[in-house]
Amino acid sequence: SPAKLAALATKLGAGVSSIAAELTDAAATADLVSSTRAVINCAGPFSQHHAEELLGECARRGVHYSDLAGEGFWQAEMGTK
Repeated sequence: SPAKLAALATKLGAGVSSIAAELTDAAATADLVSSTRAVINCAGPFSQHHAEELLGECARRGVHYSDLAGEGFWQAEMGTK
């Protein structure tokens, strides 16, 4: 939730911020990615929650991407795209 992310960013201190976007909205996803240098996706399961769109936008814009995926099949599939 955006509120939980904001609380975590506050706890982590200066230089850390959080951004949330609806990943089914291509424009919102592009805005999110273009506003940062790194994305940490915490909304799994990634194969079911539009992470492909987010990962693709990061790749197109040269933005670092990380997630907590334990979905090896999804990671392998994304590596071929």
